[in-house]
Parts: sequence; C-alpha cells; structure tokens
Amino acid sequence: LWGRFENVYPSVDVLPELGGFDIFVCLDVLEHLENPVDLLKYLRNIAKPSAKLFLHFPNADSFEAKLRKSHWPMYRPYGHLHFFSRQSSVCMLEDSGWKISRLHNSSVTKLRDVSSVYSGIRFAFERLVQGDQWFVEAYPN
Repeated sequence: LWGRFENVYPSVDVLPELGGFDIFVCLDVLEHLENPVDLLKYLRNIAKPSAKLFLHFPNADSFEAKLRKSHWPMYRPYGHLHFFSRQSSVCMLEDSGWKISRLHNSSVTKLRDVSSVYSGIRFAFERLVQGDQWFVEAYPN
C-alpha cells in the first residue's frame, strides 16, 4: 500500500532518472544488502543538497549483542548480512558521502509490545543499556 502514493517508491530499481530527492528512509534495510555502501553512494548521487537520510540497522555495540553473541535476536544468518558498530556506521556514511547529524541507539521492544514478564524485563533492560538498533539522521556531505 505504501508504494501507491505519488513520489514514494518501493525500490531503488524504479526511481526516476531525474534525481533531486529530498528524503530517503531506509529502516531495517542496510543489514540485508550485500554492499550497503553502494546503496548509500547511489542515494547520495541523487540527493538534493538539502536532502535528509534516515537509517535504522542492528547495533553490534549493544550490550546484548556482546553478551549473547550468536544467540542475539539480531543475529540472523541468511537474513542479516551485516551488523554495525558506532565506528563502522560512521565510516560507512563518511565513505558514501553523508554527514551524520544524529546517531543514537534505540530499542527493539516498545512499551506497547510488553505482554509478558519476559518482554517486560527485556523492555526495562533495553532502557538501561544500549539498544539493539542504531538510528541515524544524515545529510549530504
């Protein structure tokens, strides 16, 4: 349904050649790509100078990632090809021509999702330590 609105595209493969885009939203996308830097470079090349980029992807620096390793919920072989530390996130964006205006970690579990003791504990735990996801806002460098 979301792809049916004017100027909203379901894939970069169908973007018009004219370029000059104002905003890009890639929520839970980069971890699935073979080469996320290539996508970010492509988006940079078709971005207006005033464009904004919003990203969300797994935080390999999170406490839970370090503690649980291959049992970390974000660890999904064949699904998640990449995980990102703060340093790798910064390098990836700088190498692809973006300047970070905001980089912070966030949690997967939302208060509305708390339906059991386990999910309640997880929700509280994620608020006390680094969340499992990075949220990034960036603009063309």
